[in-house]
Amino acid sequence: MRKPSANYFSLFGLNPNFEIDETQLAKTFRQLRLATHPDRYASSSDFERRTAVAQAATINDAYHTLRDPLRRARYLLELHGIEIQGNKSPIMDAEFLLEQMELRERLAEIRTASNIDSEMHQFKDLLHARRTQLFTEIADCLRIPNAESLQKATDCVRRLQFFERLAEEID
Repeated sequence: MRKPSANYFSLFGLNPNFEIDETQLAKTFRQLRLATHPDRYASSSDFERRTAVAQAATINDAYHTLRDPLRRARYLLELHGIEIQGNKSPIMDAEFLLEQMELRERLAEIRTASNIDSEMHQFKDLLHARRTQLFTEIADCLRIPNAESLQKATDCVRRLQFFERLAEEID
């Protein structure tokens, strides 16, 4: 499991929650990026330049992690000692497996539909609604973390990974 050298939330002055102030995140990112930009250290010692580059890399990684809901959820779970391996997910419950199959079949049908644009728009709306629902569930689970809520959040993140992959396929 990756052990973050610095908590990304504290780096940006945010509480470690799934729901974050994205405006504050972007504002702090710009400030940190300016303060640690390697060009500011061009006349500094080699050690200071390397340190600035390392800090800039950490800030960039932290920003991209916190900005993306899936990466943010996975990071929060990591902070609680739960690591979800990449896009691999173990077999889920039968209901979700059936939903996955149905969505993939529907997508295959859309590809040959005569009104592909309309069908694809409806499909994208469905995916957006499911992802939004999972965001809400993850936020609720991580608000007061305990063994049961962390397990539920983990299951939601695995489901979210499926919907993210499906959205990428569509694009």
